[in-house]
Amino acid sequence: MSNFKGYLLKATKTGQKFPSKYIKLNTWESTPKQIEYLKAYRDDNTRNLTKVAAKGRKSTFKFTSIPGLNLSDREVIKAFFDNNQSNNEGDIELEYWDDKSLVYRTGTFYQPNMHFKIVSHTAKDIIYDSLEFEFIEN
Repeated sequence: MSNFKGYLLKATKTGQKFPSKYIKLNTWESTPKQIEYLKAYRDDNTRNLTKVAAKGRKSTFKFTSIPGLNLSDREVIKAFFDNNQSNNEGDIELEYWDDKSLVYRTGTFYQPNMHFKIVSHTAKDIIYDSLEFEFIEN
């Protein structure tokens, strides 16, 4: 039986789920529990490869929003982050779907700076192009 509960991201602070309707699903990319190699070298005589890895494994994931978000949509997304960030550096603790292990995991992530592209605007609304979200585990 699957462990999937119908969401990709949930903030552990409030239990709020990131609305999947805003995710362009074919853009979801995850690299769960990746190994970070500090150095690697080959023995001169045997040519055997030796790798030195950092302790612990970190996850990253990214996705693009659907195009055409308006100000109301942006307010929902902004509230998700504003209500759940744990410090002034923008860290957020998330429960996320681990595509490698097929389970949910929890980690503290930071989000690199975002870029906002406006497609059009009216006197009372703005329409955005797709937004790129990226999360890197601390």
